[in-house]
Amino acid sequence: MEQKSISPILKKNRFQDDMLQRTYLPDCWLDDKRMEVLFAPFRARDTNPEGWDLKMNFWTNLINKWCLHQRRVVFTIDDIRKAMVRGDHYPHIDCLKLVISHMKRHNFLLFHEDIFQRKTNIKSVGRNVASWMVNSLVIKPISLGWSLLTNNRDYEADIEMEQILPNIVVETKLYNRETMDIIVETIESHLKNMKTTCMRYHLFHQFINKNISTLKCIDEQTYDVVMEVLESKGRLSTLEDSGIKIVKFGNEIKINETDISLIKLEATKEILETETDKLADDIEELRVEARQALANKSRDKALLLLKRKKRIESKLNEKDTQIDNIEMITRQLLDTGSQQFIVQAFQMANDVLKQHTSKLDEFENTIANVEDTIGDVTYRMSEINRPISTNDTTMIELDAEEELEEMLKDIENGKKIDNKNDSKENDSFIQKITDLTIIDNDLTVPDNPTRSKKNEQELLET
Repeated sequence: MEQKSISPILKKNRFQDDMLQRTYLPDCWLDDKRMEVLFAPFRARDTNPEGWDLKMNFWTNLINKWCLHQRRVVFTIDDIRKAMVRGDHYPHIDCLKLVISHMKRHNFLLFHEDIFQRKTNIKSVGRNVASWMVNSLVIKPISLGWSLLTNNRDYEADIEMEQILPNIVVETKLYNRETMDIIVETIESHLKNMKTTCMRYHLFHQFINKNISTLKCIDEQTYDVVMEVLESKGRLSTLEDSGIKIVKFGNEIKINETDISLIKLEATKEILETETDKLADDIEELRVEARQALANKSRDKALLLLKRKKRIESKLNEKDTQIDNIEMITRQLLDTGSQQFIVQAFQMANDVLKQHTSKLDEFENTIANVEDTIGDVTYRMSEINRPISTNDTTMIELDAEEELEEMLKDIENGKKIDNKNDSKENDSFIQKITDLTIIDNDLTVPDNPTRSKKNEQELLET
């Protein structure tokens, strides 16, 4: 059976969707034969030096373009393979390893330890203004022009250029220098125009993606390394305290105790607000369950649910009070900045954060789940065996019983209103039937039926 050949037009359009979605791909992506050669491992360079150089330049430019397009500084060889997949074909691993080795030798790519070594070298060179000007305005342009004229013959003469570096493996984390420098410079230019600000580390990441890197968000790994570079250049400072990471930028970047207190209070308030929202939902759910229990004639279960509801309401009131105290201390701290309020803020925030990270919530949730399965018999036994209640427990029980009585009254009143409305509707219906009368006198039986029919016939003819 003959195999149908694919037309050149279909072959050409086969990967056009890839190019629309991944705009960093080159035009040759549509050429099957050329891409097959580019995906294959490198051959010995001496067999075709020009082709070898073209292939290396292809991959170098494509990787740089991909990193910049994705705003991605940190990546691995495996990430590149997935980004450059063509149909069901991936670039050969040895091909990419050699490309990465080449880019690493020429500082297009860096290891993590190279980043700050490079910054140190730049700083030492920059100590002398004259030396920096000579290096930037004379040496670099000459070196670049010479490398273009000689077509990188110095690099090609290196025998090691065809060897894969031993520390290049699939999982090796690589850092694209060009993309990193562009992102760092972009953020720097924005920070210059901003007033001194202190915020949480993850919120600054959101701020960058919303206001600076708007076209393409930077991922967490890129954000972390960019922040390290900015801090090493003195553009901002970071600090971690009680599991909360803080960043400060602007004219004054030193993080002081007031900054830490305000950030911790802000984080604590968010935690408490989240917890109060959950408690409010639990209270409403228990109220609905209690009403359902009363509808099912289960008064004891309804009372148990209302007691639990009262306990949760007590917790909710405590957390609302804490939120009010945090807002008051925050205002006082901003107005005065006194040491007394700083200590008070530290103490309050630490207490809440410790409670938040403890296992107390898990224990309470477990107890609540067990209580859900308690039936009427278990409830009576617990009432018989329970110890003498404290004042708080007594108040909770009294409040629960009072709310239960109110709920029963509401249900009873609702039934009375419904019955009254039904009665009114029935009385009205009966009255309407009673008031019906027949007003058509023509329906009376005639004395002479025959004459009546004759008159009817004459009327119809008329």
